[in-house]
Amino acid sequence: MNIDSNYMSCFSMILFLFSFVFFINVGGGKYKKIPFVICVVICTVVFSLLSAGYLVANWFTGRGFDDSVFYHLRFGTEGAGIGEFIPLIMLFACIQLVFIIAIIFYLRAIIKRGSKKWSITYTAMGLFSVGAAVFCSPATINLTAWIFNSTSSTDFSLYFETPQVPDNVDKPKNVIYFYLEGMERNYFNDELFPGLMPELKKIEQQSMSFTDIQQVAGTSWTMAGMVGSQCGLPLLTPFTNHEFFMKTFMPDVVCLGDILRAKDYHLEFMGGADTAFAGKGLFYQSHGFASVQGAKELLPGNPDASYVNSWGLYDDTLYTLILNRIRELKKSSKPWGMFSINIGTHQPEGYMSRECQGIQYGDGSDKLLSAAQCTDYLLGKMYRMLKEEGILDDTVVIFASDHLSPVMVKPYNTLEKAERHNFMMLTGPGVAAGVNDRKGSSLDIASTLLNYLGYGSHAIGLGRDLNGEQPTLRESFSSDALLKAKIFSWRSIIEMTFSGYPTLTDSLYVETKKQEVVTGNTSLRYPILINYTPEGKIEGVWYPTDTVSEKDVFSGAFYLTEMVSNNQLFLWVDRCRNISTLAADLQRYREGHCFYNGSLAAEGSSGLISDAGATVHLIFDRQKGASTTRANILRENLLTKNMAQWDSLSLKVKEGLAKPRFIVLAGGADALVGQSYVQGTEFKKPGLFLARVNYTLDQEYALRNKAAVIYSVETLGALPICDNKQGPVQLEALIKKYPVNEKFTPLMYAIVGNVAEQCGKGFTNLPQDIRLSELDGLSVGSPYIALFDEGLEVKYEKSGARDRAIAVSVAAAD
Repeated sequence: MNIDSNYMSCFSMILFLFSFVFFINVGGGKYKKIPFVICVVICTVVFSLLSAGYLVANWFTGRGFDDSVFYHLRFGTEGAGIGEFIPLIMLFACIQLVFIIAIIFYLRAIIKRGSKKWSITYTAMGLFSVGAAVFCSPATINLTAWIFNSTSSTDFSLYFETPQVPDNVDKPKNVIYFYLEGMERNYFNDELFPGLMPELKKIEQQSMSFTDIQQVAGTSWTMAGMVGSQCGLPLLTPFTNHEFFMKTFMPDVVCLGDILRAKDYHLEFMGGADTAFAGKGLFYQSHGFASVQGAKELLPGNPDASYVNSWGLYDDTLYTLILNRIRELKKSSKPWGMFSINIGTHQPEGYMSRECQGIQYGDGSDKLLSAAQCTDYLLGKMYRMLKEEGILDDTVVIFASDHLSPVMVKPYNTLEKAERHNFMMLTGPGVAAGVNDRKGSSLDIASTLLNYLGYGSHAIGLGRDLNGEQPTLRESFSSDALLKAKIFSWRSIIEMTFSGYPTLTDSLYVETKKQEVVTGNTSLRYPILINYTPEGKIEGVWYPTDTVSEKDVFSGAFYLTEMVSNNQLFLWVDRCRNISTLAADLQRYREGHCFYNGSLAAEGSSGLISDAGATVHLIFDRQKGASTTRANILRENLLTKNMAQWDSLSLKVKEGLAKPRFIVLAGGADALVGQSYVQGTEFKKPGLFLARVNYTLDQEYALRNKAAVIYSVETLGALPICDNKQGPVQLEALIKKYPVNEKFTPLMYAIVGNVAEQCGKGFTNLPQDIRLSELDGLSVGSPYIALFDEGLEVKYEKSGARDRAIAVSVAAAD
């Protein structure tokens, strides 16, 4: 726990309370000061709730407010073991009581003082005290940082893959998944905790153990760990989809349970706690599990109804019930899966099972470690029985922590002495004993497990098979800090894509001021492309962007040509110039926003979205006037008019660190794609421009900007190749006029843009100190790109027609 932040929080509360000394003396008329008093009271209530809430949250997370806090606030804590948190509840109540008393004294004091002349000095001093309290409060700093950490990024689809798994295997294996509450890998470190986990370490000798499973953003609490490990997605607190958590849990995500259920697996979940807590039961019910049982469902099978803790069943009871149920499942002709999570190692001090009365770790002063050794003993006993009864002959067993131990546990300082990882090991038929040290995360567990079950190596969401060839998410980023920032930037698109949508009715409304498509209680930002069925079920949502991206993977045209069938109904809201390929009359509105509704194969409806908004009456008949020829023509037009003609270039550099790609695009005068572009810098005017692409490997600078390598683009000016008043262009002299920033290194020079109207009379000043073969003879409006190095050696050159765009993606590597 961050003790310093707790002290600072207390200091800020004292500072806020001190402001009442000044506010009592503010003065003012009897009625004139009422609005001021109301504001003081409201601000006090808000500040007290925020500050006390921060102290409670910090006890759980060590980071104050984070996604786990807001997730549980939104979806409730029904079923939680409240008893152990009574001291925190009392702390919260005491803080509120102190502020309430302060408010009462303040109100009584100003009533007694009556009407006095308003004091600007006391007002200023009071406001300064409040401002200082808010400014130095960890609660406001933390909350502000969390909100602004959720920036938006559109490259999610480059890393996300919908699972594509073969239909069946000859002999499907069963699976037993033991989630171990907070049981991270450092508990198995004998230098930190000698002899703590003897039974699981014995099992590890005949298992494949994964030693570098990091806890990435959105996987740091139980439900997030389960979603991450089964769906390959982080669980980030949603905001915009108001219907989330009403009937289903992330219904549009394909998780491990959905995949196995499609393979005719019978899946069950058993846990000692109430399944209502944090939506756990709803998650399993929504993703392929035929039976979901928690404390309420399992208590009738407990021989001693009084033998429970504040969360539910003890581990010895739970594992006995699981073992009996597995024995029954073994008789089934279907493949099956049993998933479970224990309570014994739950923070802050664990829950010691009755069967472990003789077990004590060390001197017994740390109850959590003794409870952990108890769980280890129970799992070892259960594993031996499963093996002796032949159940493991055709069953893969996985042991994995749901998340790292939270900050409030007593051994936290010891855990921090070594690099921390989630625990994960698998054993069973086809699992060779050994160690896998690839850089992975909880997101990779489902994909890895699926391969061990015999279905091959397949990506699941953001997860990758740790025995496969595809790079994991952690391997795709140069640091965990950059990955964390990237995951947070995907919050909105993950929520909007997978949290479920309402059924569309006859019409929806496009709100111009907020740039939202409104249907029911759900608001979706635009530009947007929505796929839906004739029954109104939304099947997919994509978010086109005007930002240039490699291969146009975020353009509406890409989605329509690559992901939408001929008869698929869709609504597209975007720039009019983009939609004009489907409806030519919209071209005149160019930079305005328009909509198109229908399918590629049939005639649709379209129109301009005015400043007052627009109501779109949706089409639900996709067969009327359908034509494959029409769909093919539109696809071809979308490919040629809306999308750039892409090339790739591999560029060798001296440094040994691979750099991300940068993009150069040139739009013709009549192209729909837009202006010419060099990695973040646009060239809106017609003409050909000289630009320099620089980069830096300064890690401190890069981390501040949330990127492994920072590119900087400098515009060195327009090339006067058709200005009769100018002499021949000398590129070397032009480049030398603009020295490079000392923090950056030149990587490449680019000539980009399209030929200006003044060149209709011919090219009079072509560069003389470089060999450019395609520049001479281009027609007005034609797009053009040339890339060359400091020695004026041309690496790439291309031109196109005036109604097209050309582009190149440059990979810089050693």
